[in-house]
Amino acid sequence: NDGVVSFGPMAVDTSRQKAGVGSRLVEEVMQRAREAGATKLHCEIVNWRQDLYEFYARRGFKPAGTSEFPAAAVDLLTRPSFMINLERRLSDGHRAPTPSSHSAHSTETQDLAAWKTRIVLEAQGARSEREALDVILRLCSS
Repeated sequence: NDGVVSFGPMAVDTSRQKAGVGSRLVEEVMQRAREAGATKLHCEIVNWRQDLYEFYARRGFKPAGTSEFPAAAVDLLTRPSFMINLERRLSDGHRAPTPSSHSAHSTETQDLAAWKTRIVLEAQGARSEREALDVILRLCSS
């Protein structure tokens, strides 16, 4: 065990979004991961879900690279897609930042926005989806 717990994907029915359901799910995952002795959480989100970047950034997750979209679903894609890996360190008794912790949220959101902007700007010149993914992987590992 390397101390990392991966979770997801998960979704909240659109009729129940913005009611704290997703936040409670992530809090429960964090609590169970801590109880299991984990030191880090990992999840993946698809690159075009801006709302998920922000949701996880507000809860202390940071970009940790990219991976290819699951091969089993590639035929269903209608736009270039890849997965963004997100990670969050865990510590005993430490809760995820809540939306009311504005300064931490603001800084993390700005960092994530700057990272995404850099990726978009550098990947736009790519001649293929594979080349764009290579650019993104290089940026994530630097």
